[in-house]
Amino acid sequence: MEFFCLAAAGCSAQNTVKCSVAELKSQTFEDGKTYRLVITDKEPNMERLKEVLKESESKSGAFFELELTNCERLEEIEFCQLVECSVLEKIKLSSSVTEIGWGAFRSCENLTEIVIPNSVTEIGPKAFEGGASLKRIKLPKQLKRDDIRDGLKIPETTEIEYY
Repeated sequence: MEFFCLAAAGCSAQNTVKCSVAELKSQTFEDGKTYRLVITDKEPNMERLKEVLKESESKSGAFFELELTNCERLEEIEFCQLVECSVLEKIKLSSSVTEIGWGAFRSCENLTEIVIPNSVTEIGPKAFEGGASLKRIKLPKQLKRDDIRDGLKIPETTEIEYY
C-alpha cells in the first residue's frame, strides 16, 4: 500500500492512498481528513470496499475522493452498490464501467461530485436519490435527455455537465 501526500494535483484531498481493497484498513485514516483513495484492483471486491468505507465512517470520520479508474474489469456499479456511503465526497469511475444500477449511490449524503465515463450507456433510476450535497455531475453526451434530473433523482441545485 502506498501512502503519500499530494499537495497540488487537482484534487482537494491532501493525502492519497493507493492500494487494493484487500490492503485497505480503515484505522489508517485520521478523523476529519479527506483522502484521495485510488483503488488499484483490476476487478475490485465492491462489497468489501463498501464494508471498509462503512467501518471508516463509524471509526475514523475520514472522507474520501474515490477513484476506480484503474479497475479495468469493473463493468457495473450494481443495484445499491454504494448506498449510504456518507464518507464519499467525490467519485471517478473507470472507463470499463458500462452500467450504473438502480440506486447505486443512493443516500450518499456527502457526495459532491461524480464523473461518469463515456463508456456508461445506462444509469438506473434513482441512482443519486438522497444525495442533497451533489453539486456537480459530469455525464457523457449520449446520456443527455430531458428527464435525466428526475429519473436519476439529481437535486435541482446540481450542475449537470455534458462532455
